[in-house]
Amino acid sequence: MLGKLRKLNQISIIQYLHYNYFCKSVIRKNGHKLIPYKNSIIKLSPDSKLILDGDFHLNCNKIGNSKAEAYLVLNGTGQLHVKGNLRIRFGSTIQVNNAAKAVFNRFSCNAHINIQCNNEITIGEDCMMGRNVVIYDSAYHPTFTSIKNMSISQAPIRIGNHVWLGANSVIMQGTEIGDGSIIGTNAYVSGKIEPGTFI
Repeated sequence: MLGKLRKLNQISIIQYLHYNYFCKSVIRKNGHKLIPYKNSIIKLSPDSKLILDGDFHLNCNKIGNSKAEAYLVLNGTGQLHVKGNLRIRFGSTIQVNNAAKAVFNRFSCNAHINIQCNNEITIGEDCMMGRNVVIYDSAYHPTFTSIKNMSISQAPIRIGNHVWLGANSVIMQGTEIGDGSIIGTNAYVSGKIEPGTFI
């Protein structure tokens, strides 16, 4: 009983009630819930969709009475589909922009991950992410050699099942990581990675 009371004290009750029972952007399947821990910063645009096929814990596993924040932002018609129980730790940011789609199967992560979806990101089943992992499917700023041919590079990211992303690894636009691969600490990855590969 005492353990349940402690856990309840860690949750932002007002946000919990609002997003699970009154927010039209949150689509709950089979009774799954968004569980925002205290200091969760959540912004869901009216036309966005957060589809819950698993419980989504946001800003969890904080140390002591930490005031650390975590951010969940869905802009415009951005859509995030959570397909398994998910625990996003403190200091992390998940942002899905207008017309973009992210699909997260069950994965585990350490603190301070940063996932920015401007196109499409799919994360497979039973993945692990170390601290400070960055996943960007867009460069977000135009680049090239002259003003006339400036463009923004973006392409879908697909991360397979049972993939381990080491601490400080950076996964960039257009990356496909095959099942069972390991991306080492501080690695910068772009392109196709065959299944079972160590980078």
